[in-house]
Amino acid sequence: MSRRLSHFLALLLLFGTSSSAAQPLAALLCNGLPLTPETARVFDYCSATEMSAGFDRESMIPVMSDRSGATPAADRATAMLVDAGVAVARANDKQKRCDAAFKKGVRLYEKRLAKRLRERNGKNLPEAQPADSIDGIRQNLRRLWVLDQAARMAYLDLRTDDSRGAEFWAYRLSVANALMIDAESGVFIKQALESYDWIDIKRFGEAASNQAWLLAQHADTDVAFQADALDRMAAYLDSGGVSKRNYAYLWDRVAVNQGRLQRYGTQPESGCVDGQLTLKPIEDPENLDARRQAMGMGPVADHLAQMSARRC
Repeated sequence: MSRRLSHFLALLLLFGTSSSAAQPLAALLCNGLPLTPETARVFDYCSATEMSAGFDRESMIPVMSDRSGATPAADRATAMLVDAGVAVARANDKQKRCDAAFKKGVRLYEKRLAKRLRERNGKNLPEAQPADSIDGIRQNLRRLWVLDQAARMAYLDLRTDDSRGAEFWAYRLSVANALMIDAESGVFIKQALESYDWIDIKRFGEAASNQAWLLAQHADTDVAFQADALDRMAAYLDSGGVSKRNYAYLWDRVAVNQGRLQRYGTQPESGCVDGQLTLKPIEDPENLDARRQAMGMGPVADHLAQMSARRC
């Protein structure tokens, strides 16, 4: 399997595909296998051969890939970890070799995540803050933004063609971590919006406003929330309370997630063709650059070239 195809399949598992709700996780896992991300991370798959003997991977794929929002993030993360844990244990049937694969995978994951956290100045992150004051919201948005960015960079770093060893376990640990951070971010922003209509620049500052937008942008399993965030941002466009560029990105994200044409050309197709990305379908393409310019954005050709350089 090519690395490009492997990356595409990995993104399908992380971001999912539109599908009907999967069955409850408890109904799919064999008795005794873990049912939470916390237990799935530390479960002894090497010694659980009898528990995993009847594990049905095909039944887990709808849980892992469901982006409808009907499957909780914790269930998706658990399913991904159990799926990987069983695969690694089956491929490394000797106890010593099996244990070594999981330990190495944990080290790879922790080392890469720690590196990405350092790059985002995450060494002294504040504790989680309540959403009942502007200062508390600012602090928690910074914390969640750092965790979000480090998590995403870590799973991109750790993506692999391997499906049997330490690298696979490290990658799935990073995916599960990203899913849980997305879920935490969504809960926090919704709580903040019970008191404030949006995290605007004037009251919260540019950094916090950008961070709130990015976390909403990443909430692809809750399109209703993304659409609500977009409506709230719209009220601040004329006053400069939100970035027009951010608004354009979220407009396109909501449109694509709702099965509509994007407007500003920010959302590319998942795969690369001859080293280049192409855009998902767009309305009125002849006037695309004019619309982008009105939102403070450069030509779409430059945008695609930059994204292609990073992803392809």
